[in-house]
Amino acid sequence: MSFKNQYLNELMERVIKRNANEPEFHQTVKEVLESIEPVIEKRPDYITSGVLERMVEPERIIKFRVPWVDDNGNVQVNRGFRIQFNSAIGPYKGGLRFHPSVYEGIIKFLGFEQTFKNSLTSLPMGGGKGGSDFDPQGKSDGEVMRFCQSFIKDAYGKTAEFGNISNAEIEAGVKVEKTFFSGRRRVLSKVYVKPSIIQSFGKGDVNVSGISEVEGVEDQTLARIEVGGSVVFGEGWAVYGDIGYTFGDAYDAYDANLGVNYSW
Repeated sequence: MSFKNQYLNELMERVIKRNANEPEFHQTVKEVLESIEPVIEKRPDYITSGVLERMVEPERIIKFRVPWVDDNGNVQVNRGFRIQFNSAIGPYKGGLRFHPSVYEGIIKFLGFEQTFKNSLTSLPMGGGKGGSDFDPQGKSDGEVMRFCQSFIKDAYGKTAEFGNISNAEIEAGVKVEKTFFSGRRRVLSKVYVKPSIIQSFGKGDVNVSGISEVEGVEDQTLARIEVGGSVVFGEGWAVYGDIGYTFGDAYDAYDANLGVNYSW
């Protein structure tokens, strides 16, 4: 390992050994440990109290099957995950990722980072993340609906008792898409613009260690504009990305995604 501190080297070795074949999780843990190494040098009590050991170990990992029926009447089965990483300052808060690359290590990596992201909001929220190896691309609206219904039904039954923040959203919008195809180069390109309105339905009364309400989960109406696109090459490679801006009376946020996908 690359740490000057022997304790951090040994901790990183244990993380790699305990979470074998999960390079994404290894990388994010290593980055966090590197950033706090000066703190550990000055606060040896963090070592004796096992703070970092508790930080890098999820409180709960839930893995479940997600059966759903495709448009041809065939039963498909995906894997679903919900990792409740840390509830030190509040209930688990974190979204879902649906992508064929999803596995336990990806969700663990995202849940670990979500813990720190939530702590910086100054709201009493812990960190968690969920998802599935389901690929929404190429699926009909009916197939996506049936998968989501099965996922939520199974996930809720396994996680509701453990203090997740309940929050639902309905988004209505129009997606304007343009497709370009180059037969000579076998390249398919798509660009789109998607304006929408988001209505959030928050539970609004989450009890966290005597705090009667967690801000940020109340009902609210937001507007969003998203621009994105993708380029699919003939050999199975695809590059995709998008950038979005969501805003409201007390909310203002940008987000962006960029990725590469390969199908065979």
